[in-house]
Amino acid sequence: MLRIIYTNELCAIARGTKYGEKFEYIVQSWEGREAHLFICRGTPFKFVVFPTNKLDRFLYSKTKYANDFHQESITKERDFKAVKKSFVTWIEEDIEPYLEDVQQPDLWQTLTKAAIGNVLSIDYEDKSSFTLEEIQKVRFALDSLEVRMATALALNSSEIAAVKNVLDHVRMKLEHSNKLDWKLFFLGTIVNLIVVLTLDTERGNQLFRIIKEIFHSMWLLPNPIVV
Repeated sequence: MLRIIYTNELCAIARGTKYGEKFEYIVQSWEGREAHLFICRGTPFKFVVFPTNKLDRFLYSKTKYANDFHQESITKERDFKAVKKSFVTWIEEDIEPYLEDVQQPDLWQTLTKAAIGNVLSIDYEDKSSFTLEEIQKVRFALDSLEVRMATALALNSSEIAAVKNVLDHVRMKLEHSNKLDWKLFFLGTIVNLIVVLTLDTERGNQLFRIIKEIFHSMWLLPNPIVV
């Protein structure tokens, strides 16, 4: 069992933080042993205290703010002073940074959406040259496409280099082609990329979905040609 004087101390610590209302306390079985869970609702975080046969000695484990939100290994026996110190550290170094991050607006995503929205206003059937402002907008969209391809298609380093090399040629064409010619060159380049990267049907279709997401109102894209 875990003495109520101890659970009350941890409760007071949690309630004293700016996210105090998100915490809850439950008792359940954990791998066949009695476990006292202090949970931050709506997050993957758990601080788990395991009583021992001594009222003043405990084991504990906590979820870390990391890519995998892993649960740390259960500690050796500790006194309550050590449990309380670790509980405070867990809130300050794991939960609070996580909640601050998830509540922050993604300014880069907002900027990207705004820039891509501007790209969609360009008339690519026009045979006039791009303005300097339009060139900047399209380059921004191509940068976004390059990053999305690398991550969504899980490209290796040589494939990422190949994509960068191909899209660099597309970027250079912006200054030397009219809008209609550039559009046709870009479409042909995408088809060639599918061949160069030897994408299967699923990954080829995924590439076209990414392109349509970025340039969806530019033109009606053809069905992907996958080799």
